[in-house]
Amino acid sequence: MNTFKHIFSSGYDATYYQYLWGSALAADLASVFEARPDGFMDREVGMRYRHEILEVGGSRDAMQSVEGFLGRPFDEGAYLKRVAGD
Repeated sequence: MNTFKHIFSSGYDATYYQYLWGSALAADLASVFEARPDGFMDREVGMRYRHEILEVGGSRDAMQSVEGFLGRPFDEGAYLKRVAGD
């Protein structure tokens, strides 16, 4: 029988969901770069990422940093598109 018992009985489940959450955040952050003509080489977006994410580090709530960079609330839509293969 195929089950996910090994995931949920070993404590791995929390790590797995953390990984999925990180993937969703990364996809949403990447979508900002991908929407620009220069993609990941876009200087303006790169500097905004630097100021809103990297420079503040752990000095403020992570979601505030993410939403500061995005300029909007976090949206899992970019992750769902990647999972669906769009």
